[in-house]
Order: sequence, then structure tokens, then C-alpha cells
Amino acid sequence: MTLPGDVMYDYMTNTRYGAGLSTSDIDTSTLTALNTFCSTGFTYTDANQQAASGPIDINGLVDTETECLRNMEEIAESACSWLSYDIHEGKWVVIINQPTATSATITDSHLVGEVGITGTLLTQLNNQVEVKFPNTDILDRSDFVKIKIPVQDQLDNEPGTTLQLELPFTNKQVVAEKVGLVALKQARADKIVTFTTDYSFISLKAGEVISLTSAGVGLTNKLLRIVTVQ
Repeated sequence: MTLPGDVMYDYMTNTRYGAGLSTSDIDTSTLTALNTFCSTGFTYTDANQQAASGPIDINGLVDTETECLRNMEEIAESACSWLSYDIHEGKWVVIINQPTATSATITDSHLVGEVGITGTLLTQLNNQVEVKFPNTDILDRSDFVKIKIPVQDQLDNEPGTTLQLELPFTNKQVVAEKVGLVALKQARADKIVTFTTDYSFISLKAGEVISLTSAGVGLTNKLLRIVTVQ
């Protein structure tokens, strides 16, 4: 069993070493989509500068002394996705970290009050990532891979700060590099937008992508992924 969706379902429902959830508590369609996404895999360039492709799979040991929620989050993280709880459906879901269609288009006519925009300070902006993973090439002993944003792509006077990432369920270096690079690049896309809408958007959920247009802050059809809904 290596497909992330299958692994997640098994751990979620297992009553001996897992979370012991009922199938009715899980949106299994998102796990099926995760299997499809990870089976398709991704394309990368190998050491011989040749294009190659590989699936994203789960290979690792579950620490049963770790909280179930944390183990589920780490399984999802190893598959380029997030674990979330859909308060509308009352089910656990997995959100794949990939481009997706927008769930709503929000403009100034839907907003109540001001729009706030914040970002990360220059001194706290990560420009490199260090990924720890059990490497199958050295009998699953701990190994590290480090990825750095090229100097020409960094901001002026940007100090060197490292994002630490641990993937206990990934034992292939190419997968560790892929997940680490995605995490690093998204950590640099640090525009945080907060706003209040009318009740017509009460059904929006964390993980969905929306389009926001607000003349007051200079945003036009800006695509944003919902992090939290209150």
C-alpha cells in the first residue's frame, strides 16, 4: 500500500493503530482524487539532465505515540496536500496543492468594511529549505536535501533564512525535493488578505480558491486560496 489516498484512508479508519474514524466521517472522493494526482506524479530533470517522471507515494513508518492528527497531517504533507475538516459536510477532506477552478468571484459590492493586506518581513522570508527524509538509497537512514532560491530571484539585501521540513513518509530524494521546493516557493508568496463579505458566501470553505477584485487595495481578479473562514 503506497498510494497516499489508500494510506490515509487506512490510517484514518484503523481502530488499532489509527484514528478509528467511521467511513461516514471521511470524504472518500478527495482520497480517490489524491490517488489519481499522485499516480500521475511529476516531471523532473535527473543528474544526466534528462527529463524523467515519477509518482508520489508513501513509504515510511507510523509512530503510534504521535497524535493521530499529526500523523494524518504528515501523510498529507508528503503528498503535496493538506488535511482539512469540512464543517458544512461534517467530514475530513484532503485538499490537493494544485491549480484549481475558482469557487467564487468576490468584488467590492460583496465586501463589508475594509480589506487588510499583510506580508512577511524581509528578515523572516525563507530563501532556502532543508528537507529531512528517510533515504531508500541508504537503507532508509535519515538524509537531507537542501534547495536554495537563486540569488537573482531574491530581494535586495535578503538575509539567508532556512525553512525546516521533515517528511517521515517520503523515502525518495526526487519526491523530497519536489515537496520541499513547492513549500519554499509558496512560503515566499506571502500576501495575506483579510476581509469580510456578506452572507451569500457563507458556504466557502478553507482550501478553495477565489477571485478577488477590490479597487481600494489595487487587486483585480487576484486568485487567493482560503486559509481560514470565521
